[in-house]
Amino acid sequence: MRCPSWRRDAYPVEPELAEILRAHRERLLQTNAKGLAEGWMFPSAEGTLRTPNSLDRAWAKCLKHAEITKRFTVHGLRYTFTDLVRRANVDAVVRRALTGHVTEQMQRHYSTVGLDEKRAAIAGVLRLVGPGAGPAGGSGGGNAALPPQELN
Repeated sequence: MRCPSWRRDAYPVEPELAEILRAHRERLLQTNAKGLAEGWMFPSAEGTLRTPNSLDRAWAKCLKHAEITKRFTVHGLRYTFTDLVRRANVDAVVRRALTGHVTEQMQRHYSTVGLDEKRAAIAGVLRLVGPGAGPAGGSGGGNAALPPQELN
């Protein structure tokens, strides 16, 4: 498969996916599909690049098969993957390389923080400044030992 020189990125492919892609490529070769000479992996029936909506029918079938009834787009997969690699504590540079995001700002744009993560962060702070962690405990806040209702 060819791609522009500015996008010659290498992405890891699991063996199962590699086998599926090999079989797909073999079918294209056996049927002498249009677009092979151009190096396309998923050419349209005319041998050109596919249009953005070319996945609509297949995506709808996938959602039905998975019994997903809420709105979920193909683009939503990008958000999901971004969140999953972040939650897996993958290094920021590696995350950007995998998602194609050039800047940390764009990486943050595609990330969401779950309620469980927020709770874990608050619990971590409370462990640091819990009861008895006043000025002598290093918090310097003066009211760290107060119950939450008294902080209002």
